[in-house]
Amino acid sequence: MKEKVSLVRCEDYSEENVEDALRESLSLISGIKKFVQRGDKVLLKVNLLMPRKPEAGITTHPAVMKALARMIKERGAEVMIGDSSMWMTNKALKLCGVEEVARELGVKAVNLDTFRPRKVKIKGGKVLKEVYIPSLALDVDVLVSVPKLKAHELTSLTGAVKNLLGLIPGRLKTEVHKTAPDPESFSEALLDIYSVVKPSFAVMDGVISVEGSAGVGGTRKVGVILASDNLLALDTVAGAIIGYKPEDLPVNRMAKKRGLKGVSLKEIEVLGEEISEVAEPRFRKPSRLIRLLGSFPALNPFFTNDYKPVLNRKKCIKCEICIEHCPVGAIKADDEGYPEFDYDKCIQCFCCREGCQAGAIELQESLLAKMISRVMAG
Repeated sequence: MKEKVSLVRCEDYSEENVEDALRESLSLISGIKKFVQRGDKVLLKVNLLMPRKPEAGITTHPAVMKALARMIKERGAEVMIGDSSMWMTNKALKLCGVEEVARELGVKAVNLDTFRPRKVKIKGGKVLKEVYIPSLALDVDVLVSVPKLKAHELTSLTGAVKNLLGLIPGRLKTEVHKTAPDPESFSEALLDIYSVVKPSFAVMDGVISVEGSAGVGGTRKVGVILASDNLLALDTVAGAIIGYKPEDLPVNRMAKKRGLKGVSLKEIEVLGEEISEVAEPRFRKPSRLIRLLGSFPALNPFFTNDYKPVLNRKKCIKCEICIEHCPVGAIKADDEGYPEFDYDKCIQCFCCREGCQAGAIELQESLLAKMISRVMAG
């Protein structure tokens, strides 16, 4: 039997359009009643990368949260909406619109960092042997991944599986990057988490997406809502919409080795729109060199100086968030208070770039890297 992924057009974030698209999307995969029963405690694990307003496009839009929470509440369930952000989760809950949605609907906005983490052993983990997960995420009856479709340097896209990294409390997320610095090992780490934390289903906000880079790229209208009870299948379809073959996604390549389903379009039944009808060929992907090294990690040592984060001093506000969150301590403040990179320590995880609220950290590619990108582009 094929994995089912619904794909529905949604042209904007008006409440009526989002709710109509979401109801149709869920009805195509048997409806919300398949997943939520009266009295259930339900956690919507949204993507709140950092405190940014919804129009920036880097976090799950509140219109999507609101429509989904309303549908679940109609089932007589208790709804909570939350995340553990890269930094300042309480501020993110407010600025990203979660608190307002919670007030309007009478549901709870939750900071996952405030719940006691529990150690979960990962039997057969490829990279992670154990992981700490907030007790709330483990105790609810229904966990829902509600990601934002975005580009990402390490995983090519941020989707339903990558969204689970946000369950790791606070700065422990950076330890995952430290343990798994390249695209393939990082993807294995995500799959390790996915092996012990299984959302009942996922709904993806693909109305307005971020291209180029998850935290600092430009916005691109894709105009879709997707849903599935197989997170890998959902991400495979989302990737196809923005121009990725399934095997282009490092998470898919690692999942295929594990024998997991949903990593090939042949295994998936797309319900609703055809992928070709909503495809966005103009979507700007991350550096082609980084994607190449994700496919051939043995080449990484030969290109460590060919792509690296650099500071745009004109944009930097000296908040020191990049310094605090670098997993390997490769950034320190110079005499003027600006971040300074130690490239001998840098592992090119780009946490600094992804989490920079001012967009002051840019990706610098060498002439060789640019030449490789042009060749790969044909």
